[in-house]
Amino acid sequence: PQFRAYYDIHLGKKRNFIGSLFTTVEREELPFYSNNVDIGNYHHSFFTGGLGFRQSLGINNHIGADFYYRYGTLKLSQNIKEVEPGLEYLDNFIFRGPELALIYQHNSYDSYLYPTRGSHVKLKYKQAFKTGYIANFSVPDSIEFEDQFKEVMDPYWHLTADLENYLPLGNKVSLNSGIAAGLSSDEKPFPDNYYIGGHGYNLRANQVAFIGFHNHELLHGNYLKGKLALQLEPFPNLYASVLANLIFVADELDAFMENVLSFGDEDRYFGMGAGITYKTPVGPISIFYGSRTDVWNPIWYTSIGFTF
Repeated sequence: PQFRAYYDIHLGKKRNFIGSLFTTVEREELPFYSNNVDIGNYHHSFFTGGLGFRQSLGINNHIGADFYYRYGTLKLSQNIKEVEPGLEYLDNFIFRGPELALIYQHNSYDSYLYPTRGSHVKLKYKQAFKTGYIANFSVPDSIEFEDQFKEVMDPYWHLTADLENYLPLGNKVSLNSGIAAGLSSDEKPFPDNYYIGGHGYNLRANQVAFIGFHNHELLHGNYLKGKLALQLEPFPNLYASVLANLIFVADELDAFMENVLSFGDEDRYFGMGAGITYKTPVGPISIFYGSRTDVWNPIWYTSIGFTF
C-alpha cells in the first residue's frame, strides 16, 4: 500500500508559486536476488513528511525544493537469513533523518500516460544530513552480543537525471527514445540504492524500469541507461511497442565511471521486448514480454491501473 497527502497554497499574481505541506507513507515487500536467484523477500516501509516549494518557469517547466524528515525500516525474511549466515540474528534496520531535495522538471507530453509526442525531463538532487542508523538483533541469551547497534552516518547524496522524448513519424507511429542516469555516494543506507528491473507503469521509489530483469532484480548505487522504442497505435486506445534498452551499473562511483568510459562488458546489460497497452477508464492495462540478450530469461510484465 501507498498513501500520499498534501496541502498546496498558490501564491503570487499569477499563482505560479506553490507552497506545500506533504506526507508520504509506503510499505512494500521486495525480492532479494543473489546470483540471479530470488532467495527471499524483505519488507521495506518508510514515512516522509515536510515542506515543499515549486516555482513555475512557464507552461511546461518548474523548479522546486523539498525539505522533509524520513523514517524507514527494513526487515529480512527468514529465507534470506538462512542463505546469508552473517544476518542470522538481525531483526531489522532503521534509518531516520532530515533530507533536502532540489528538483527541475519539464513536461511537454501531449498525454501524461499515453504520449505520442513531446518530451519529459526530470533532474533531482537529494542530500541527506546526519542519518541515524539503528540495527536491532534478536540474540539468544547464551551469546555475548549487543542486541542493538547505533551510529550517525556521514551526509550522503543522490543525483538522478531522466530525459525521454516521443517523436511522431506519422499519424499513428512514434519513436520513443530516452536516457537516464543515477549517481550516489558510496556510503549510504541499503534502501537508497537504485532498484533496476520491471516496466514503466508500476514503478516504486528509486526503481529504474528495464526490460530484461524482474522487478527490483538488480540493486546498485549507480546506473546509466539508454532506451529506444517504436510505438504504434493500430486501433483507437491500443498502443503496441517494441523496445531495446542498455544499462551500465556499479556499486562504487569510481568503478562505475571507469566501466562507462571504457564501455566494458562487466556490469553491462542489454534487453529487448515488446508489448501492448490499452487505455481504459481505470488507467492503462499493460502487458509486455522481454528478456536479456546475454541470458535467455523471458519475463512477463503486467500492470493495471493508475500509478503515482
